[in-house]
Amino acid sequence: EVTLREIAAMADSLESLPPNWIDWGRFRATAHRLVGELLSDQGRRCPGNGVQ
Repeated sequence: EVTLREIAAMADSLESLPPNWIDWGRFRATAHRLVGELLSDQGRRCPGNGVQ
């Protein structure tokens, strides 16, 4: 399991990859940010579900 902060940190790391990997990193970061947003929204609608 990972926290929402860890998902955001991973997205930041992916967006900071070296130039020869930056396109791939940005592509993957988008998916990480989307998952983080969806989990965050779910946590707001379902109190006590353990989403951080």
